[in-house]
Amino acid sequence: MTSTGSQQSVRPDKVALIAVWFGISAVLSLFLAVISVLMLFGFLLPEIGNDPERGMVFFAMFFGIFLFVVFGVLDIVAVVGVLRLREWGRWLAMVLAIMGLLFIPIGTVVGVLIIRYLLTDEAKHAFGVQALPEPTRTGTEATPH
Repeated sequence: MTSTGSQQSVRPDKVALIAVWFGISAVLSLFLAVISVLMLFGFLLPEIGNDPERGMVFFAMFFGIFLFVVFGVLDIVAVVGVLRLREWGRWLAMVLAIMGLLFIPIGTVVGVLIIRYLLTDEAKHAFGVQALPEPTRTGTEATPH
């Protein structure tokens, strides 16, 4: 476990791994956005010329670029929220993990693991949602009078 600087909150290692996953996802999304822009202006624009379906190609490419940028930014926001142990970061990570379930097989496996962990008591405690349950007494301990 890694301390976040405060005595109250300790960042579990699994939370750091989740942040790494979303960081990698952000880099990949933004890289694909740049590649798409380069592909649009470098290869597609000269090829389509005055094609009547040119508008549809532009719309599809710009929509794809928009989605790559939006998801890249959302992944960066999730990294910040998760590393700072913010409740909104936990929820954003779960929403992004749910959307990642569509990317079979890796996104599905990682998404299930992220969702499953973020719903555990350990994760809820780390994000300040709930306190850890008190240990139960077994009756062998001496009770103060």
